[in-house]
Amino acid sequence: MPSLQCHSCLNNIAAPLRGHSFEGVFYCPECFDRRFFNCTICEAMGRHNYMHTDPNGAPLCSICFNTYFIVCSDCGNTISNDEAQTIFNEVYYPECARRVNEWPEKDFPMENLHFDTIPSRRGYGVELETSTCEGFQELNGNTIWGCHKDVSIEGMEFVSPVLYGDEGFTEIAKFCKFARRKGFRVNRNCGYHVHFDMRNETEDSLKAIAYAYAITYPLWCALVPNNRSDNAYCGGLDYNPEEILKEDWEYFVGKRDRFEYINWRAYLVHGSMEIRLYQGTLDATEICNWIKTHAIFIDTVKNMSFNEIKAMFSDNVYQLFKALTNIIGNDLADYWAEKAHSHGKNIRINLTIPENCDILHINRRGRELYSIPPPPGEHFISYHGENFNDPQDFRRLCDTML
Repeated sequence: MPSLQCHSCLNNIAAPLRGHSFEGVFYCPECFDRRFFNCTICEAMGRHNYMHTDPNGAPLCSICFNTYFIVCSDCGNTISNDEAQTIFNEVYYPECARRVNEWPEKDFPMENLHFDTIPSRRGYGVELETSTCEGFQELNGNTIWGCHKDVSIEGMEFVSPVLYGDEGFTEIAKFCKFARRKGFRVNRNCGYHVHFDMRNETEDSLKAIAYAYAITYPLWCALVPNNRSDNAYCGGLDYNPEEILKEDWEYFVGKRDRFEYINWRAYLVHGSMEIRLYQGTLDATEICNWIKTHAIFIDTVKNMSFNEIKAMFSDNVYQLFKALTNIIGNDLADYWAEKAHSHGKNIRINLTIPENCDILHINRRGRELYSIPPPPGEHFISYHGENFNDPQDFRRLCDTML
């Protein structure tokens, strides 16, 4: 019987085994199996030193492996493309992604708290969404902040534990300093959410707070960009504020959508209310001023009757902001007037017009008025592109706004 010699071990190969060849070179069965494989998917033959395997150990050629599989950046095991999770150009098994890139928040230390910057003793918690946050894994184990993946954003969401007082503001400042150093970013898809502890409130105080937020919705929208007040994740109210007065509290909360601008469903889960309206930010001052404003607002309206709340707040945004100014003070009000102006919104104007002024100039805070001689042909008052020759016409305009 004709025979051939194995190219590797030089043993003779019987003629029927001539099929064990690669690129015209013949091998005995043992040498062939040690050196070559057939791809499980495409059945192409290849050398062992170019062989990959699927998660079950089946052999794959490089083309099929790179088409259908990838290696986890953490554990080094093979994973199908359908299962893989990509986080900032790193690919993970779902379990590895959660372990490496997500972690829970830690308890906030409650010793030696101070309440000078924020007068409210109410607990608050912060959720900050990002669009990019490379290097965020350095926080794992080195902060009280938790980290979670949110499918609505490109980056990660960072969640504080329940914070209190000025020391809570310090933790926010520390996180924002780290984020600034690492180059974290936000975009228009990102939001900043804040929870306030409601566990010690009575049903009457909860209803008063909910009612106050329902009738002041136009005010809070005036403080944020338009894309936040017209957003599926922090939508407006789909109920009449009067429903709050008539319905059982648990029944009212149970009907709510968690994506309303005030998420009252959080009360059923966390014992809190969540304000979802604000845009994404990593500015510590902005974050803390929003918390301070709402904490003072909540502590003020919680003990008011519905009639008192209704009398304090009208549906005119200028009147609403004037009422808010009386609650939070001029310093915070000035800050929000500036913010509103940066979004192209004017929410405050001083009613006091100086005696015998020639021309009135209103600054962007709407508080200070300047009287200067008018240039030739200039009107007495120019406000938002509308000219007023008669100061009384302008006073009537102010009356309609305020």
